[in-house]
Amino acid sequence: MSRATKIWLLSAVCLALLLLVTTVIQPAQAAPDNQAVPPYDNEWPKETNGPGGPRADAIVFRVITQPDAQIMALLKGEIDMVGWPAPPEQIPQLKEYEKKGLIKLFYAEENSLFYLAFNFRRYPFQQCFDPNDPEGTYDRAALALRRAISYLVDRDYILNKILKGYGKITPSVVPPWTGRWYDPKVKELYEWTHKYDPDKARDLLRSAGFEDTDGTGWLNDPRTGRDLPTMYLYTPSYDPIRVQVGDLIASACQSVGIPVYNKPIDFNSLVNLVFDAHDFDLYILGWLLGREPLWLYYLFHSNQDVPGGNNAPGIHNATLDDNLTKIWEATTPDEMEEAVYNAQRIIAEQVAYIPLYYRIQVVPCSARWEGYFVEPLGGPANFWTFLQVHPRDTPTGGVFRFALLDRVRTLDYWAASSVWDWYVLGLLFESPIAIEPFNYTEIPWLANFTVEETDGGLVITFNFGRRDVMFHDGTPLTVEHYARTLDYINRTAGKLPGAEEWTYVGYLRYEFIPGNDTAIRLYFSRKSYWALRIAGGTAVLPMHYWWKDWPTCTEVRDPYSPGLTDKELTCGSGPYIFKELHPDYVVLVKNDNYWRKKLIQPSKAVPPPPPGVWNLEQPQGQPAEDPSRAIAERASSSIKELVRLMWITSLGTAVIGCGIVAAVAFFVRRRTG
Repeated sequence: MSRATKIWLLSAVCLALLLLVTTVIQPAQAAPDNQAVPPYDNEWPKETNGPGGPRADAIVFRVITQPDAQIMALLKGEIDMVGWPAPPEQIPQLKEYEKKGLIKLFYAEENSLFYLAFNFRRYPFQQCFDPNDPEGTYDRAALALRRAISYLVDRDYILNKILKGYGKITPSVVPPWTGRWYDPKVKELYEWTHKYDPDKARDLLRSAGFEDTDGTGWLNDPRTGRDLPTMYLYTPSYDPIRVQVGDLIASACQSVGIPVYNKPIDFNSLVNLVFDAHDFDLYILGWLLGREPLWLYYLFHSNQDVPGGNNAPGIHNATLDDNLTKIWEATTPDEMEEAVYNAQRIIAEQVAYIPLYYRIQVVPCSARWEGYFVEPLGGPANFWTFLQVHPRDTPTGGVFRFALLDRVRTLDYWAASSVWDWYVLGLLFESPIAIEPFNYTEIPWLANFTVEETDGGLVITFNFGRRDVMFHDGTPLTVEHYARTLDYINRTAGKLPGAEEWTYVGYLRYEFIPGNDTAIRLYFSRKSYWALRIAGGTAVLPMHYWWKDWPTCTEVRDPYSPGLTDKELTCGSGPYIFKELHPDYVVLVKNDNYWRKKLIQPSKAVPPPPPGVWNLEQPQGQPAEDPSRAIAERASSSIKELVRLMWITSLGTAVIGCGIVAAVAFFVRRRTG
């Protein structure tokens, strides 16, 4: 074998080794733990319809407005549970902390939907109500533009690169986790709801008359002949995921000539612009949804297109409205399914929302506490966790700290709207029924219930037979408080959002049962699927505060400016009692008279509460980890990775150079040999 041939073979072997090394030594792309969310062995005493409590001495809701900062506070021991799933890029490091026993990680699909929406009220996306445009030219151009933008959403990139696999993609506004309510034909019928195809977007725009006729780089609108206007896509600045998604979509729009720019802004400003002022072009937000899609009505019915209403896009469609109303009027699951399917197909066809993803949430919590209850849909941040969480070494006691991404805006039950408000209010107020977290069925809570069918209607009976249920001010909660709550809703219905629910389920009247001072009957004109949820899910409020002349009850207080103190405003019957509201935190203390407290079965003597439990500056226990050390470890890891890549690059360059030299030598040898 000649010398040149040996050199050539050696170079080929080196090149093969290089390919092998660079393949094998690539950074490991571990599959995320989202292929099968693990089942959790939650404590749920069937004979008592759930656990007893409260076990913690207090719950402190601390406002920490950035997810990264919440993680840092958890590691420092300043909070015990984050109020937002861990950013995907931090999960590998958090898993290492879990292996050391410093934190616990809980995984769950989230009953959520993150979406992009357009403003249907104004150019260039608006629906046309112009009688001088009978052909709907304006509508067709706006619809083509919305569909084209949907084709520009790279959902695989969002799932794999931004969410790192901790999420799932859905083509419909009713996600697959809802079970039978998800219509799989949406994906078959409306390609733009799930397919990333910039060429299809360009073809669709061109066929609708959008072309760059003046060479500016931006498409000219066939309706005006001018360039499309500059449009802003609002994203919430606190969420890096949605900011990245906004950047991705804006860049894709610009690449085809649509001048869309991502504009991250603070959450309160975004909500005010979108839901109150209706002053926006596009936005990205998310909803936490119920298991059953009654929420479709509130998000898309035209009567919700009002300042403060949830139909922020402003879609108006008579057929859609008809089906959304039928969801309310359904008497059987089959009737509701037909209406839900029709509604989600119209929403997909008109592109009222572009569904983006829902999350597989990974929630880090302190390992110093036990009693976390992980809902199959929703994770550990729920009523049941707050009811039964307790320090690891004692069955009761301690101050449990939970992080909120935004401040609590109001303590008024009637005015509350944000999830942050309801984290607090959900521990103060209760209703006749509760929803168990496994199959989402109704269970007795403040009252037992029966549901009977009559000719064309229903009769629901609630029996408030418990004598140990007290409001926080010591007043016994009775059936009359529930009845006067219904009267209050009826009297103020013109002001209260959602009061029309009672009309939709056919509510007629209530009556007390002679000889029974704990029971009440409610009569309904139709066999509504939702009657029990509406009647049983209405919180029983201390009507001795909300009626000015209790117990006569002829004059109500205004639901939004009642003139009550914070103590009166928050007086409920729940497991915790309001203590203090501050812009940066809310403090609730345990209700020692809570009717489920006797269900606690301590395994050892209950210690007295520790002194100084209200000192918010003192973490309860040792920090999980020094955050500066965690940052240093990540930096060190990054440096090592950079050095490794530099070595590979240098080796590759050397080998390729040798290969070139060997090849030249080989051919020279052949020509001269």
